[in-house]
Amino acid sequence: MVKQLNHPLYGPIKVFKNCQEKYQCLRTFTVQEDEANKIYEEFQKLNQEQYNLVRINKIEHEIESQLCSTFHKIHLTLDYTEKHLKNIYQINVQKFSIDILKTLSFLNSRKIDTCQFCLSKLLIFGDQVKIVYQQLLSQQSDYQCILSGDLKCEDWYFAPEVMKCLRMNDSRTFNNEKATIFNFGLIMIAIYTETTPYEAQIYNYEKCCLTEKFDKYINLFTQFHLNKKLEKLILACVSFIPDKRPTYQQLLDEFNNPSIFEQQVEDQSPSPQKTDSTYLIPTNQLVSFNPTVMDERVLSDTTNQKLNDNQNRILMKKIDQEKHQNTPICQSPKFRQETMQTQTTIGNLKSTKLYDLDKLQKQSRNKQNQSKSQQKSNYTKKF
Repeated sequence: MVKQLNHPLYGPIKVFKNCQEKYQCLRTFTVQEDEANKIYEEFQKLNQEQYNLVRINKIEHEIESQLCSTFHKIHLTLDYTEKHLKNIYQINVQKFSIDILKTLSFLNSRKIDTCQFCLSKLLIFGDQVKIVYQQLLSQQSDYQCILSGDLKCEDWYFAPEVMKCLRMNDSRTFNNEKATIFNFGLIMIAIYTETTPYEAQIYNYEKCCLTEKFDKYINLFTQFHLNKKLEKLILACVSFIPDKRPTYQQLLDEFNNPSIFEQQVEDQSPSPQKTDSTYLIPTNQLVSFNPTVMDERVLSDTTNQKLNDNQNRILMKKIDQEKHQNTPICQSPKFRQETMQTQTTIGNLKSTKLYDLDKLQKQSRNKQNQSKSQQKSNYTKKF
């Protein structure tokens, strides 16, 4: 045994290291007899499925008697790691997207709540990314976990309709698949930008709604010059209207095409650097909105291209002005001779009597003297 801890995903576990230097953990459930049989069968069925869930290596059912009561214990031995998914450089994006979508579709077909799907539930085992089936380990649905208020702010990937139910203290009335698609879209943006929703400050945790910084987060994502089709799909996933988000099957059909993950070649500029909640988009490019009515709003597919074009024109004008002095016309002998002639003529005019500078200076002195004498006479009269 390496250590014993209360893991945020696995629950209370004991961590072991086997002969192959691989980590595993032991999770024990103490339940009644009816629940024990149900959970045991569910774990066995789940372990037979070939999906990207954290693998259960061993299931043991133990009956323990104390005094006049009988306890049923189920011991699970699961794969364990502390390596989390953080960016796209750790994975094959196409394989990751297809595997995760298939797993989420499988869980949805079994009517399992996944509205709290977030980046911290994705762990890396070798070259595979697997989902921790937290609902099965905690015996609590995702929505119940949200209502309990025990979630960390870092795990907020909630769709607008989920937060609307929370604000109204309403029962679960949203579509689980559409809500999870929103979570999946935020996860894709997070691994591309290497900035989580928590770091981008897109949620108001007290009012339970999105903030104006959500638009900045989207604009940061659109600066990475991805394939336009992939970019539109991910932006559609985070649409504020659930009906405008794609389904699992629609995303799988698109992601099965490898060309969609090829980076755009037209623009060779480097991707923007990661920043801590500070983005390179001016505030005048952002679409302002009221968080209280955010559920009626739909995100734009791309950033405001017109404003970017105007900025480029202004920069080009400045460059042209700076380079004007170095142009062949300005450096030609004829142009220099004409400029010298104009400067000499202006100097000659100033030195000639056309300006009559001496007379003008005498007139100004006389006026100053007259004003001073008048001030003195007025002063004496008052005295």
